[in-house]
Amino acid sequence: MTSEPREFRDEDLRGARFVESDLSDVVIRGSEISGMQIDAPWLPFGKPLTVNGVDVVAYVEGELNRRFPGRDQWRASDPDGLRRAWRSVEDA
Repeated sequence: MTSEPREFRDEDLRGARFVESDLSDVVIRGSEISGMQIDAPWLPFGKPLTVNGVDVVAYVEGELNRRFPGRDQWRASDPDGLRRAWRSVEDA
């Protein structure tokens, strides 16, 4: 579904939930975002996610890998790598 770009100005979207929605290329400027949550498991596969001009994808991926040992091995490309990854899953 494609549509013309829309601008929401002075709108109150507090508490809104966007589920299985395409928010690609959304720009947020001068808006209150405290408490905002983003859960996008495919984050490293798309365009950069920037906050105040800083690409935060590498930071987010690093933090998730720190919290979930073995997560960084899920892209193993050979049988030995897959075995190590599976051991990490079992150990977790």
